[in-house]
Amino acid sequence: MSTILEIQNVNKRFGGLQALDDVNLKVEEGHVHAIIGPNGAGKSTLLNCLVGRLVPDTGAVTFGGKSLIGAKPHEINQMGVSRVFQTPEIFEDLDVLQNVMIPALASRDGAFKLNFWKGVSAEAEIRDLALHTLEDVGMADKRHMEAKAMSRGDKRRL
Repeated sequence: MSTILEIQNVNKRFGGLQALDDVNLKVEEGHVHAIIGPNGAGKSTLLNCLVGRLVPDTGAVTFGGKSLIGAKPHEINQMGVSRVFQTPEIFEDLDVLQNVMIPALASRDGAFKLNFWKGVSAEAEIRDLALHTLEDVGMADKRHMEAKAMSRGDKRRL
């Protein structure tokens, strides 16, 4: 398998605090990794550098061979890199399937058009891709459930 995400010698300082110190990581496509550590260890800072909320002082971050450094958060998201916050942000009155379809349908200007999944051209295709995504995370059986009726853990997975 090939490397999908690579972090090389990433450093980030906040004044006198060294939050990240020469962080290196390679994630192979199809593998799952966890970043763990105590409060203040730099986990959120690293994730914020990955998704464009922060820019590392030095180092490189690439996804699919493309640099994420300097890209805007919405551009990084459209490349397929995002983060999950502790408090789920979902559309409570929509069902699970509709929640998964939203990123493919919504553009930054509020119009409904395709700009997230390249090559997908119709709502039926978006629905199929969303169903496959739900199958991948073990939630296909909940696709018709209203999001507000889900457990906290399932809301986080959603």
